[in-house]
Amino acid sequence: MTSFRSLYHIVRADFYERARSYGFLVTIVLTILAAYFFVPFTDAKYGVVMINEHRGVYNSAWIGATVVMSTVTILSLIGFALVKNAIDRDRMTRVGQIIATTPISKFGYLFGKFVSNFIVLAIIVLIAFLVSIAMQLIRNEDTVIQLMDLLLPFVLVALPVMALVAALAVLFESTRILSGGAGIIIYFFLWSQVFLNYGVTVQLGNLALSSPMGLEVFYDSMIDTFREQKNVTGPVERADGIIELDRPLETFVWGGVDWTGEIVAGRLAWVVIALAVVLLAALVFRGFDKVMTKESFDLFSIFKRKKKGGKDEGWESSGGLSAKALSGISLQFSFFNLLRYELWLMLKGQKWWWYLVAILFIAGDLLLPLEMVRSMLGPLTWVWPILIWSSMGVRELRFNTRDIVFSSMHPLERQIPATWFAGFIIALLTGIGFGLKLLLEGDLGGLFAWFVGAMFIPSLALALGIWTRTNKTFEVVLLVMMFVGVMNQLQVFDFMGSMASSPEKGLPFIYLIVTAVLLAAAVMGRRNQLQR
Repeated sequence: MTSFRSLYHIVRADFYERARSYGFLVTIVLTILAAYFFVPFTDAKYGVVMINEHRGVYNSAWIGATVVMSTVTILSLIGFALVKNAIDRDRMTRVGQIIATTPISKFGYLFGKFVSNFIVLAIIVLIAFLVSIAMQLIRNEDTVIQLMDLLLPFVLVALPVMALVAALAVLFESTRILSGGAGIIIYFFLWSQVFLNYGVTVQLGNLALSSPMGLEVFYDSMIDTFREQKNVTGPVERADGIIELDRPLETFVWGGVDWTGEIVAGRLAWVVIALAVVLLAALVFRGFDKVMTKESFDLFSIFKRKKKGGKDEGWESSGGLSAKALSGISLQFSFFNLLRYELWLMLKGQKWWWYLVAILFIAGDLLLPLEMVRSMLGPLTWVWPILIWSSMGVRELRFNTRDIVFSSMHPLERQIPATWFAGFIIALLTGIGFGLKLLLEGDLGGLFAWFVGAMFIPSLALALGIWTRTNKTFEVVLLVMMFVGVMNQLQVFDFMGSMASSPEKGLPFIYLIVTAVLLAAAVMGRRNQLQR
């Protein structure tokens, strides 16, 4: 009973903390928007889920499937960033050291975190389910609500995905090498290369294990129905994503997946796999017993009494310094010094090989053909410092220096500009190769777009850091913009001039306005923090 009560309080405390965060609200809004756009207008000239340039009639089965597709695609990435902070928060607040003194086991503690993660994600899935009902009525093509056709895709496809994401978040936080920003980057590639691209059901003995996302369960059924209704015997192409069309899609009637016991078992197996991941996390989790290392205590050595026999014994030792040797107090403010220390704090801890890779990126931007730089190397150049920018706006919270920074003179007018300029300088220095390449090629429009991009990145990092109070939001957003948007030639995401036609279409000016809005949002967010 005591263990159950401890588990209950862990789950409840974590849930309340997440539910009160801006990140939770932002994730809900993004999920609702994705559900809305994944069900286009009946006469829309773009498609999202298509079978041979056809879509299903907007009945409960089709709406439920497409909304689930959008939900698992968005939440499997953004949801991971939302919940991957439970153990880290206990470390930061030193609650973990208190928990370490209680009888609860490591598996019990991590299982509580898993349950909390899953509940948060399940609530967002529930909201998406309610949105799917509204979308069927809004699109008004088939207004008969078949509740089970809507509900089963969420229960059997979306929730097992959320269980896996919740468990992976616990595993990543429990593993030292994956607990920081590197874990977000590794998970992003896992999401983009495995979750999104792997869509095959594997036969394991008597179990037909579907892919983690389970999207092939829908597509296989849709294609079979399409072949039957349209008398198609040849190859059938499926397409997903936002695809522009020159005319509205034709329709066919899809009645939903036949949820056989084999399909249900293949989906529920991922819940069992998620529990196994939590067990693995318990095996690698080191606990909170050694939060403070020996080196950290050296910081307090100046307060220790010297051993007997020392020349200057006791607290009042001046270490041989005279009053004349002490520097005078100066109240004169120097923005240059503040900026210099902001740069130092951002770059502190970077290894020599980090600078070497940055230099290689600059050299590659200068020496390789412009088209290759635009399409690949240029975006990668600005992905490299992502963990530096992601600390903007959250460093004070992470290292418990908020009270010191916020109580200093003019923290809004001085510290915010210094932080932004430091991030801007890092963007200029790391991307200088791309900028010089554009200048040498005479592409002044592209150079202007690149300069706007150098301003946009620190503005985005600062605004998201202040409002969401975590570095993970910026990391996920920038990775998506770079790999899903810029490197896939989706022009709406081109904030850095990687496409030659972007300046002609006015994108640099649009992102310049967005940059100003983000800076205003950062100032407003910091002002709210100061008032609290």
